Amino acid sequence: MHNRRPSLEAQIANLADEIAYNNHDVDDGLRSGLITLEQLAVVPLVGKHLHAVRQAYPELPERRMVHETVRRMINTLVSDLIQQSERNIGKQAITTL
Repeated sequence: MHNRRPSLEAQIANLADEIAYNNHDVDDGLRSGLITLEQLAVVPLVGKHLHAVRQAYPELPERRMVHETVRRMINTLVSDLIQQSERNIGKQAITTL
């Protein structure tokens, strides 16, 4: 059998699922009390967005702060996936579908 890989669409769908699952795991961990925002803040992706949310909305209740932080993390990861995919496709000089 030839060296077959999943289609580009399947690979992107898999990565999108991983982004969703991982961020929901963060939310679940916070909601359950297994980890705190302060513990997660040392993770660069979390810390960056948590700091931005706290700066923009200093009086935001913690549950809403978690939601906004996770939302921003998902946006960052999805945007990065799109941009990197575009770069990778461009490097291959693909001209047809």
